[in-house]
Amino acid sequence: SIILARLLEPEHFGIVALASFYFSLVGRIKEWGFDSALLARQDDVEAAALTHFILQVVLAVLCVVLIGAALPFLSGVLSRDTRVALVILALTGVAQSATTTFRTVLEKQLQMQAMSLLEFFTGLVATAIAILMAYRGFGFWSLLVRHALQGVLNLVGIAWLCPWRLTGRWDRKLARWYFTVYGLPIWLGGWFSLLTYQFD
Repeated sequence: SIILARLLEPEHFGIVALASFYFSLVGRIKEWGFDSALLARQDDVEAAALTHFILQVVLAVLCVVLIGAALPFLSGVLSRDTRVALVILALTGVAQSATTTFRTVLEKQLQMQAMSLLEFFTGLVATAIAILMAYRGFGFWSLLVRHALQGVLNLVGIAWLCPWRLTGRWDRKLARWYFTVYGLPIWLGGWFSLLTYQFD
């Protein structure tokens, strides 16, 4: 990050930071605390995992759709580069949401060391490529590629490490349980935190 700060201009970081803020607003739609619920689940884990995966991906795709629908109205507010960064962040969010199910299953099995090594490796690879791109003059794209590449590599690596292979069944009762038992308090608390810390 220090090297990138020397190679890139402040406005490059500003573009990604502004896009990240708007994405965090829309991204609150998918922040229901499902990971904590799956981590605490003791019975019917496969069905809970598949239901968790489907909910996470559907909500992440919904974020992409909402951002895509809002882009024409944001043209007068955000620059073209910021809108492009917002779309990239939203698409990467789908991969990150898909990763959370595999990561939570591995956490239930206490596979922390393997996940830490994987995330260190993916971060190293993504940052090295970003530094090379910044050196070649790609500007804010260097930061976006680092973010997207790390998200995709984490998904592939953690899915490979995880013994769970999208088995189980969709369970409507479990889906309702995710939203009501764990989801609603965490979702509302997340909105209050967002307004408290980022409203200005």
